[in-house]
This record gives sequence, structure tokens and C-alpha cells, in this order.
Amino acid sequence: MHVHYQVEGEAHSYTLQAEDDLREICREIEAHVRAAHPAVGSNPGLSIRIADGVLNGLADNSEELTLDELAG
Repeated sequence: MHVHYQVEGEAHSYTLQAEDDLREICREIEAHVRAAHPAVGSNPGLSIRIADGVLNGLADNSEELTLDELAG
């Protein structure tokens, strides 16, 4: 599954490894975003934004998962 997201208006994407467990999907995305964008890691609502985006994206049953802006 391919994950697309934005940080400060700049588009990013990567390939998700965990695909079976919702909790693991959210953890993997959050770990990736925190490692790739340390400034975003301090955002207290990051976990919630990611979980909301994952739930909405999985509802489409697509191989593409698009999250909204994660920085703000």
C-alpha cells in the first residue's frame, strides 16, 4: 500500500509494510513521519490525524492511502 501525505504543504509518499493490522499501520506511518520530519514529531495531535486519515483511506478499499496535512 502506498501512503501519501503532506508536511507544510510539501507532498511525500512511501510504501507501507504493515497491511493487516490497523494498529500496526498507524504505528508504522507515525514512526515514518516522526523519523522523516522531526519538527512534526512534536505535534501532540499527530497520532489522531494519522488514525483518522487511515480509517478514512481504508474505507475506499484502495492501494493508495492519502492523508491530509500532518504538520498543523
